[in-house]
Amino acid sequence: MKKIILVWLCISCSLLAIGQRQITGTVTDSKTGAALQGVSVTVSGTNTIVTTNDAGIYNIPVPNNGSIVFTMVDYEDYIVTPGSSSTLNINMKVKTNLLQEVVITGYT
Repeated sequence: MKKIILVWLCISCSLLAIGQRQITGTVTDSKTGAALQGVSVTVSGTNTIVTTNDAGIYNIPVPNNGSIVFTMVDYEDYIVTPGSSSTLNINMKVKTNLLQEVVITGYT
């Protein structure tokens, strides 16, 4: 009986692993090519979140047909579906609608 339960657990775990894969890559600034540290990398519709390291590298498990969302302050969000690739390098663009004016009010 214990062998049957053990075999069932192994098969169940294998089926769960088949439904997802590891995606890895590097996130850089599209203008300078510099690696971006601290980019949030999220699997859309899940609680799976990682951040890029100091070299801009990330590694995240993604279900088949899942989408990945890359977000960082002052950069445009980037959403992509990896397809069959296991390596996904991203070039993020700086937001163009940043603060244009500053109004300073002083009192004496």
